[in-house]
Amino acid sequence: MEDGRQVVTILARGGYAPAETIARAGVPSLLRIVTQNTYDCSRVLLLPSLGVQKILSATGAADFAIPALNAGAEFYGICGMGMYSFRIIFR
Repeated sequence: MEDGRQVVTILARGGYAPAETIARAGVPSLLRIVTQNTYDCSRVLLLPSLGVQKILSATGAADFAIPALNAGAEFYGICGMGMYSFRIIFR
C-alpha cells in the first residue's frame, strides 16, 4: 500500500512480467510500470480503459491511477504492436 492505494508493479522489458496479477477489489490501485533498458515494443504502453497511450522512458518508472474496481473486474495493458499484454484481475 502507498498513500491508501495498493501498488501493482509490472516490469516492461521483452514483454510484461508478471503477465497476470491478482489485486484486491474495492481498493484504489496504483499501476507502476518499470522499465530497465527497454527498447522493444513493450515500451509503448496502451491502457485502453484509461484512454492512455504512452511511450515509456527506456529506464525508469511510470505510475497510473486505477480507480477501485469491483470483484471480477479485469484491467488490461498491451504494447503498441499488440504482441505483449498483461492483466490485473480484481478479487
